[in-house]
Amino acid sequence: MNISAAEFRSRARLKLKDNYWNAVLIIVVQGAIMSFGSIVGFILAGALSIGLSTFFLHNADRQNTDISDLFTPFKQQFGNSILYFLLQTLFVSLWSLLFIIPGIVASFGYAMTPYILAEHPEISAIDALRMSKDMMKGNKGKYFCLQFSFIGWFILSMFTFGIGILFLSPYIQAANAEFFNEVSGKNVQRGTFDPAPQESYGYQQGFNAPQNPYNQQNACNNQQNSCSNQNTNCPQDFGRYSNGGYRNGTYTDETAPLNNNDDGHSF
Repeated sequence: MNISAAEFRSRARLKLKDNYWNAVLIIVVQGAIMSFGSIVGFILAGALSIGLSTFFLHNADRQNTDISDLFTPFKQQFGNSILYFLLQTLFVSLWSLLFIIPGIVASFGYAMTPYILAEHPEISAIDALRMSKDMMKGNKGKYFCLQFSFIGWFILSMFTFGIGILFLSPYIQAANAEFFNEVSGKNVQRGTFDPAPQESYGYQQGFNAPQNPYNQQNACNNQQNSCSNQNTNCPQDFGRYSNGGYRNGTYTDETAPLNNNDDGHSF
């Protein structure tokens, strides 16, 4: 993945242009709910994290966003969200016993979990955590650079007694959603970072998503055939085919298999 932190921030600004105050509102609502208490906050944290990811993924994909996105997990996967947050906290805490750095690295490995569950609520918590680790292999350094690129804004926010964080958080969340779209292979699938609304990734209509919808195995490979929407019923293979877009800094409008060494779109 040869995309800089500045590019992710640029995409985030573009997508937030007409949705910024809604994003601020949802950050405020989440913070208000989390302020109820430590126990209540811990129970609700997983669902709120997935709901927040849902909102910013909709924003990144140019879909309609609404404050109700924050509460979608409570209806679809509340129990699973509690388990996800519990397991993530446990794993990160265990790694932190070795020292602070391993704990930080572990937290980066699980960072994509709420986005995975936001898109695929049918996936179990433990599988989503494993999928996040797979996605972040080779990408933790890039994720660290993205988070570190906001350090200047964090420092400035200190002079506003933390109020600036409220207005910075939507920017960070939007950039993280753009990061997820890249490491998950969604941008390769659609060949652009600015999709038409209501697109569906990971599976076609009528096709049940496999355990890992971001790393599907192309059933046609066994017969040495190419899979395409026009002439087969095979699921599209994330990270292997592109319908056009930037690849390693070069624009192409051809549908072709990606090279196995193409770090720009594989994980």
